[in-house]
Amino acid sequence: CAVAGHLQAPHFALDPDVDSLLIRAVPPTFSLWNILDVLNGCDGLMSVAWTQPASSDMSRELRARFASAAEAHAALNALSSMEINDVSSARPVLISPSLDLVASTAPPEMSHPDRICKDESISARIINRLDSLLGIKPVITKAVLGASGSSEAKLDLQLLYLRRVHHFCFYAAKWGKDEWDLKRQCDVAMVRNHMNGVHKAPAEGEWSQMHDRRLEAFLATAQLERPSMPATENDKIVERINKACEVSTARLEEGKFKCTLCDKLFKGPEFVSKHIWKAHADALHSIYEQANQEAACDAYTADPCKPDISCLPLPCSEPAPRG
Repeated sequence: CAVAGHLQAPHFALDPDVDSLLIRAVPPTFSLWNILDVLNGCDGLMSVAWTQPASSDMSRELRARFASAAEAHAALNALSSMEINDVSSARPVLISPSLDLVASTAPPEMSHPDRICKDESISARIINRLDSLLGIKPVITKAVLGASGSSEAKLDLQLLYLRRVHHFCFYAAKWGKDEWDLKRQCDVAMVRNHMNGVHKAPAEGEWSQMHDRRLEAFLATAQLERPSMPATENDKIVERINKACEVSTARLEEGKFKCTLCDKLFKGPEFVSKHIWKAHADALHSIYEQANQEAACDAYTADPCKPDISCLPLPCSEPAPRG
């Protein structure tokens, strides 16, 4: 069915293409972080998303949404000064949003009063689950779930929160990677039928039962894959840190040791090591950086879905100087 428009009542559907920028074919030789640094300096930035590398040339697409058209134009001007490896197709452009927004419609049985009460409870569980996964403060979760109003009003608020905050479509039970991914999967909204005095919602049927099973399966499996940080208890890291402490410890005489980083004196080498851990943590930073790099390489190697980099050109070595 058609909806009123972008962020318009009663559906408050979000079209992520409104006031948004698109950069196509960002080459793998250009870091997305350079683009993000510029975007973070722009006013009104609401969200950013980028695609997985294309299988053909490893290029990506990046989208950024802003709070207003003026702020989107200002960001376009800021990005236009960047030279993205002289690739003309990677120039930022304003996205042209669709004039007619369409929402999917849930079956009439989802508008039954008993079903609405049931969905209010299930959607609250999903909010608790996803808020916990993303580390959203409990006070925010409590405010959303504690809103006053009828069961239908509370359900509508919770479903809107799930779409806007978590990119989750309740009736389709689909969790998008970002606003644009959710739109591709579930349109800009999925709404219930409005029942008047003439037509009444039917009782729970097969669609409702399948809906329950989809949501329960999601609750049982939903998780975020967080990058694992090397633990300080890791034998390899501990060995490297101990070696660094030994290098920075000088024995002056029996019972007298010095930290070569600051010339402070101690009675034993173990006290120097504790001191370095506490006072010179920055001196150990390179050890953690190396461990993080090794962990990233191991994760990439073990990923069965890692991109194929065989399509990338080999780096060219500089010609030897003539003489």
